[in-house]
Formats: sequence, C-alpha cells, structure tokens
Amino acid sequence: MADVLWEPAPERAAASAMEAFRKGVERKFGVVVADYAALHRWSVENRDEFWGEVWDFCEVVGDKGETVLE
Repeated sequence: MADVLWEPAPERAAASAMEAFRKGVERKFGVVVADYAALHRWSVENRDEFWGEVWDFCEVVGDKGETVLE
C-alpha cells in the first residue's frame, strides 16, 4: 500500500463536507461509520441508500424518482 502523501489537520477534517455527509449517514440510517474506510464499506454494501443520500446531500436538481439504482 502507498504511503500517505497528505492528511488534513483534524479541525479541517472535522469541518469538511465529507464529515458532514458521514455524520448525516449515521443519523439517517442508524449506523456507525467511524471513518472514511467504514463509509466506503457502507456505500458498497448499501448502494441504493448511498446514492440516494449523495443525491440529497449534493442537492441535485432533477427528478430523483422512486428507484435510485438498478
């Protein structure tokens, strides 16, 4: 595995959109996604919910419809 080239300061990471998204997923779905790796794992295991949440979080303009992912 490659060495980490850069990591944000903890306070910057805590204020990021990714962190807001991660916390929103935890609240909405009642799951624990402690870090990026856990969020990635959850996104792979729950593709419909993940992409629906991305749609909502990013405020995509358009008709989301009933089926998010087939």
